[in-house]
Amino acid sequence: PSALRRIHRMLYGKGTCDAGLLGVTYGEIMEALRDTVSEAEASGVELLGAHGATAAEQSALAGTRDAEVAEVLQPQLQALAGLLPGDGADLAALHVRAAERTPSLERALRVLLRRAAHQDGEAARRVEWEERDVSVVHRMHDRRAASRQYAARMLGAPTPMLFVGHVLERRPKPVGVVIYVDVSGSMDALLPHLRRSLHALRAEIQPKLYWFSTTVVPARIGDLESGRVPSTGGTSITAVLRHISANVQEQVPVVILTDGHLELVSAAAQRPIRTRGTPIHLGVIGTGPLHDTAGWVTSSTRLPTTTESR
Repeated sequence: PSALRRIHRMLYGKGTCDAGLLGVTYGEIMEALRDTVSEAEASGVELLGAHGATAAEQSALAGTRDAEVAEVLQPQLQALAGLLPGDGADLAALHVRAAERTPSLERALRVLLRRAAHQDGEAARRVEWEERDVSVVHRMHDRRAASRQYAARMLGAPTPMLFVGHVLERRPKPVGVVIYVDVSGSMDALLPHLRRSLHALRAEIQPKLYWFSTTVVPARIGDLESGRVPSTGGTSITAVLRHISANVQEQVPVVILTDGHLELVSAAAQRPIRTRGTPIHLGVIGTGPLHDTAGWVTSSTRLPTTTESR
């Protein structure tokens, strides 16, 4: 079929330029197969090379890998796991579905954020008191009470019954940290719980919030509520470290929330972070690597993914 001939020429034809090679994506191949190959013919097609991270890829790959080839390639591919960034595609809006609250994840995130903010070990106050005006029947706290009562008598109006009082409310002290949230394709199943937990903790955190895939994008007001976040689908922690070096003040704590499927960071990319002394605390949700021995990581914490209600 013409669609497959076109892709074949771009991949293997003579004189193909780099732009032509980069223009062929896994998605284009899948679309061409679906449009041009019948179900009976497709049953014998073996597909190799997909990440299998999304539902569409998992469905496409189900039952199509050659067992012998997979067995031969597995040791080589396993050795490369986590060493390379995911290339991703164009930046596009990703919709993160809603999820029920995950109390265990909320508690773990609260502890992580507090530890990051108070890393110096000082006994920092965890709450602050805020004064708020309220209506009361007692006049002693209202400085205008006497004049209001006098004006009422002069005008023949009823004596005021409500006055302005003040109460002190105990509120969680906002945590001043910078948070980077992994929104790559491998986070698809975990993001709903992470989004819900961050939303529940928004009163306790006062962060600069960023989404990262292969690029870093500042979160907009309402992103946590709407669930619409920008992503390329790939992953690059190196892009995050460069963004930290260029945009985060020295000694300001950073929290990175990810599934741990990150590439190795070169010494050159780590150097500015280590020179500046920026504390970076990794929160790993899922079963990915902790990266606790990496030179750019100050601390690494395994976050729960269960939906326990206690």
